[in-house]
Amino acid sequence: MNAVTIRHSRPEDIDAIAAIYAQPNACANTLQLPYAAREEWQERLQGMRPPLAYSLVAELDEEVMGQLSLIRMENARRRLCGRASDRTPATASLSAA
Repeated sequence: MNAVTIRHSRPEDIDAIAAIYAQPNACANTLQLPYAAREEWQERLQGMRPPLAYSLVAELDEEVMGQLSLIRMENARRRLCGRASDRTPATASLSAA
């Protein structure tokens, strides 16, 4: 069984990330609008700059299987809080088996 690799997202991951979030239930129970265009994902990922924001992907056999964003809030009242969003295709666990 191959291991899942977690790494920082790269510009070439945008198509895979957009495909993950284009799945019907990917944005359920989040504050995100569903079916964002590829260009919107490109803009979001380019705007993530450490130490306030990170974008990570889970990769299996050189294929992006999931994405995670970690964002530290800048507002003084929310500074000790963070926001995380993650999405993994429902089939990821099946294809890994």
